[in-house]
Amino acid sequence: MVQADVPIGELMPERLLARQFPAIKIAGKQLELASSVWRAWREQGLQDWLGLLSKDLSALPQLRPAVVALLDELPAADKVRHSAACA
Repeated sequence: MVQADVPIGELMPERLLARQFPAIKIAGKQLELASSVWRAWREQGLQDWLGLLSKDLSALPQLRPAVVALLDELPAADKVRHSAACA
């Protein structure tokens, strides 16, 4: 797996090709996180997405910003996160 330290969607194709992102072997932690994300994606509620934010997501460095961006797109994202933080 190639792991970027920056969001690659913001890079122009030529810059993306010029960057040499480190290749890493996929370990159990990456698979565990990927399974959690897939589970959250399939659920209708937000509880699993919010639960991801309380986990150590460092095995997939771009995951936390991606989850936050996804939740921020929701109309009541601030209220939902605030409610979860208070629970």
